[in-house]
Amino acid sequence: MSLILNVLHKAFSLNSSMLHTAESIQHEIQFATPRADLTNSLKKSCDVKVQYLHERQVISLTPKNKTPTKTIIYLHGGAYVGDLQIAHWWIIQALIDKTAASVIVPIYRLAPHATIDSELPFVLACYDSAKTADIYLAGDSAGGGLAMALAIELR
Repeated sequence: MSLILNVLHKAFSLNSSMLHTAESIQHEIQFATPRADLTNSLKKSCDVKVQYLHERQVISLTPKNKTPTKTIIYLHGGAYVGDLQIAHWWIIQALIDKTAASVIVPIYRLAPHATIDSELPFVLACYDSAKTADIYLAGDSAGGGLAMALAIELR
């Protein structure tokens, strides 16, 4: 068994028969880690708007009692197979607290049902929909890779 499969086996208590396809890994992770709800702190401190672009959900968070002059597009990590977790919402809260920026959170589709070719146009549409001149890209882990791909596409 390869190193990455060993890590997945330990991290998600997967048995080796489940480690043959990306679909089986995504299926197991989906049940182990459903998308975390917005934190109460974000609900209290931000105006939350949910909309759809390219048939995918986009969550926009704007700090209350402030007029943001910049926008951050935050792309969550999760090895392209895991959904938003509570830690991602904490990162988003910290970004808003430190910058007073609006944050756009694209909910991109996950592997094995999506690829960079299907999701890059979606995050590009999110970028194009931002209402401020100052737009910053941020992401952790896989989301950082997707943010880098978007930056390369934009140059």
